Amino acid sequence: MEPGYLAHRELIELFHGELDSVLQGRKPRPRGGLDAATCAALAAIAAAWPSVPAHLVGAAEDAFAAQLGVAGLRPTSAA
Repeated sequence: MEPGYLAHRELIELFHGELDSVLQGRKPRPRGGLDAATCAALAAIAAAWPSVPAHLVGAAEDAFAAQLGVAGLRPTSAA
């Protein structure tokens, strides 16, 4: 792993933490590791709170999956 880059597992944990946070009404925190599309999707969830439509959560999951390079994967669905 190159210096300055998060490991795959760390990225997944970061995403889950940020997603949980915005789903509880908190503003997304600026953190390294998540790309612009994923951050924008998380911000959209925060802006919609408390009535977050499922398609916004799906959009955040899809954006993050694209960041990981695994299109079509729903990271929060995996156990």
